[in-house]
Amino acid sequence: MGRRPYFFQRVVVTAILAICVLVSVVSAIGYVRSFWAVDAPHYEHVFAHFVRPLDPRYDDGISVQELQSAHGTIAYYSERLLYHRSARSTAEGDNYWWRWYSPSLGTQRREGRWGFAYRHTTQGISERGHVVGERSVTFVSVPYWVALIVSIGLAWLSLRRLRDLRKLSRRASGLCGECGYDIRASSGRCSECGAAIVRVGRAGVFE
Repeated sequence: MGRRPYFFQRVVVTAILAICVLVSVVSAIGYVRSFWAVDAPHYEHVFAHFVRPLDPRYDDGISVQELQSAHGTIAYYSERLLYHRSARSTAEGDNYWWRWYSPSLGTQRREGRWGFAYRHTTQGISERGHVVGERSVTFVSVPYWVALIVSIGLAWLSLRRLRDLRKLSRRASGLCGECGYDIRASSGRCSECGAAIVRVGRAGVFE
């Protein structure tokens, strides 16, 4: 990294900045769209004979995960149903499928205060007075403005850090940190922009 001081740090910060900008744009679009349409990518997994290593009480099960964008919030819903083989049989092996659907906006309601919500419940599944399985549900909801504030804040910090790294890189190369003018033969102030000359080593140590 001798010829390009702070190159790796600048690449990392630039990548963080790009991710933050992308999250900001997606959050803004999702926030606006969530007031006139519901987007719900849905993933479902039916598994047989493979639950026992995870939970020795049950044999088969169904796992459902879903993201839902509605009323200015993004929500995650997870449901898991576990059964004894004697009570519910499924196909051999695993079955996966996913779909993207848009339920009516009127059928969805905003949960929690200001769009924040969390709940986790577990209950037994009974048939004819006997417990034959277990149902667990997890729900988390966060308003879009949280993602917007966090991503914009991180983007601003990344821009400031990039500016500082650019100055350090210039100074480590013998250039003016403000304008990039060659100041290796100068002292005191930059003859191009008048900024005070601050010299640093390759590792950022002031000389």
